[in-house]
Amino acid sequence: MAYSSQNSDIFVTLSFMQDLARKEGLTLNYLSAFVKENLNMTFQEYLAGLRLNQAKKLLLSEDKSLLTVSLESGFSDPRYLTRAFLAQMGITPCEYRKRRLRLLEEDNSHRSPASSERFYSDQEALRRLVQK
Repeated sequence: MAYSSQNSDIFVTLSFMQDLARKEGLTLNYLSAFVKENLNMTFQEYLAGLRLNQAKKLLLSEDKSLLTVSLESGFSDPRYLTRAFLAQMGITPCEYRKRRLRLLEEDNSHRSPASSERFYSDQEALRRLVQK
């Protein structure tokens, strides 16, 4: 699983998971069973989680359309991305982008240029997003 964490900026597809299995000397079926046993989620749920995390990163770029974000994160179209976002986050990707960018602007307005960047866990980011 370290391979997928280190390469989380790539387009996550089934071929990515096949490549991961091959690099680790595993079959795709074994990798699927490993994910289920060790992460308590199905292979598809794990793959969807990787895609969703990639989409969240891409949404911080205001110049990327929802279609571009969808395709670059491995979702077949914006509707599928939106359904996944609503199921996992409780908000749409567009609302996530607006809230997240607003939080970043607020944080930056209270910092000096020498201050360091702040990173939030998914739970903290969601808590802050829902508060606004």
